[in-house]
Amino acid sequence: QHRAHFQEVFKFLFHHPNWQIRDNLVSEMLVGNLIALLPFFDFENYSKLFLLRFIDNEWKLVPYMLSYIPLVENEIYAYGLEPIDEPTANPILIFQGTPYPAAHGFFEALWSDLHPIKSVGEEIFKQGKPALDEWIKGKEKIDCYGMSLGGALAYHAGHAYGNKINVHAYASPGLIPMKGGLTEIHGRVFFHLKDLIRSI
Repeated sequence: QHRAHFQEVFKFLFHHPNWQIRDNLVSEMLVGNLIALLPFFDFENYSKLFLLRFIDNEWKLVPYMLSYIPLVENEIYAYGLEPIDEPTANPILIFQGTPYPAAHGFFEALWSDLHPIKSVGEEIFKQGKPALDEWIKGKEKIDCYGMSLGGALAYHAGHAYGNKINVHAYASPGLIPMKGGLTEIHGRVFFHLKDLIRSI
């Protein structure tokens, strides 16, 4: 039921009489935040989803097919979403934030969050990179979303794949400066002004 309600949010916003006239940056921030939350709803592999996308200066409700991308085998997955019958829409890559304690991958994610000498998410990204390479192959431009740990993983993707990846990160810790080449990461990051993570 939660998955069904989550889907309804996008449809509700799309049909809201004032949606098309709202400030686009604020609207994109809200929609992106919702997309970054999507992995917490445990959608099944090959689910069909409808997401709001801003394409050619207008909002559209675009159908996507979701597929799992294994990062840590049987524990942590990214979500790869490919548009259905909408050639102008970019594919979407979503990285999950730290799972709740009863979920798969909690301890792997927690260790990655707290690793003393590596960037947040670095171990997870390194393990999952071959699967990500395979999914990304042949795609020109990808919109990438993540919150917290998921945002850090989005940074890693932006660092690894350059301008192919357009990052939308929410309340995310950054990568260690010694990594180099961080100016190659393209996109936007959103924080609350008083967010502690912002200082990390």
